[in-house]
Amino acid sequence: MIDDLVTKGTNEPYRMFTSRAEHRLLLRQDNAVFRLAAHAEKLGIVPAERLREVRAMEKAIAKEIDHLNRTHHEGASLAQWLKRPEVDYATMPKRKDDLPPEVAEQVEFELKYEGYIARELRQIEKSEQVSRQRIPDDFDYQAIRALRYESREKLSAIRPRDLGQASRISGITPADIAILSVWLKKSSPLAS
Repeated sequence: MIDDLVTKGTNEPYRMFTSRAEHRLLLRQDNAVFRLAAHAEKLGIVPAERLREVRAMEKAIAKEIDHLNRTHHEGASLAQWLKRPEVDYATMPKRKDDLPPEVAEQVEFELKYEGYIARELRQIEKSEQVSRQRIPDDFDYQAIRALRYESREKLSAIRPRDLGQASRISGITPADIAILSVWLKKSSPLAS
């Protein structure tokens, strides 16, 4: 959202919706304290006691996930059991009854979302690789008839260095970037 405001500008009041955030799965409310603790520590805006609590909870979560991965029941690890939609921590076999509820809840979230998060991280990496793809200085955008006229004009005028820079131009769509990426691969000397 911030990237949109800074690089693309806006001609209307910008509405901040989490549904517009990139990589929403990584920006869940349940993991905010863990994602932001290091930043808060650097800025000196979190009390030392609260930081110790957060670190202790992180360790407890990691320890329990490790325990669930190593402990088996009926041929499957407890982590695999907990990933099932019909199973939650309270109904899981061989669970630790003395685990604090907030730790159990976070363990459940981490394991149930694990596959989706891994897929999103792969998509982020792939997207970053595409955005680093260089565009030759003499590239002829007008030759790409699949691009909208507006896109060809903007790209020709701005002449971005790479696809990442092109994607941040106002009015350039993800479809434009995909088309441009295909053309760059086709025109690459390595593609011949």
